[in-house]
Amino acid sequence: MKRALFSLCAATALTLAGPVAAQELAADPFLEPATLSETELSNMRGGILTPLGVEIGLGAEVRTYIDGQLALQTRLTWTDTGAVAEHIGDLSAVTATGLPDGWMTTIPGVGGETQVLHSLTGDRIASVITNTANGRDIRQDTDIRLIIPQLSELQAQLSADRITANVQNAVGLALADRTGR
Repeated sequence: MKRALFSLCAATALTLAGPVAAQELAADPFLEPATLSETELSNMRGGILTPLGVEIGLGAEVRTYIDGQLALQTRLTWTDTGAVAEHIGDLSAVTATGLPDGWMTTIPGVGGETQVLHSLTGDRIASVITNTANGRDIRQDTDIRLIIPQLSELQAQLSADRITANVQNAVGLALADRTGR
């Protein structure tokens, strides 16, 4: 009797699920992937989109101080067009060179000079300091920023998911105890 009831339930479930599964397969965009044009790709760049649909912005800033004075500041921001690095600060007293991969400044000092290079691109955040001067106080600060506009919604969703998982786990344990497994 149990075997017949199980077979009937399984057949009914497969019969009802068949048309729905076929409709879902027909609507699945991954079955026949389309090639995107360069224009479509460029419109999609900028930030990171998580599987939950949350867009995360990313930015970085590197500041180098020589003897307490800002020598070089470079900021990297991801925009809709991709990663954009910009040099910030007044370098009128020093020589600043726009390099293909970053910015460099040279500051003369007693017995030598200090060179600071910042290279912030979509692939890396790097900095190099070379110093041949005497008695320098050199400090470098690097800030990495994550911008999550929908942070409260993301936290609420994760909290709800956690509660749902805990309830499902508790129900599963209660059913297992009841059936003696």
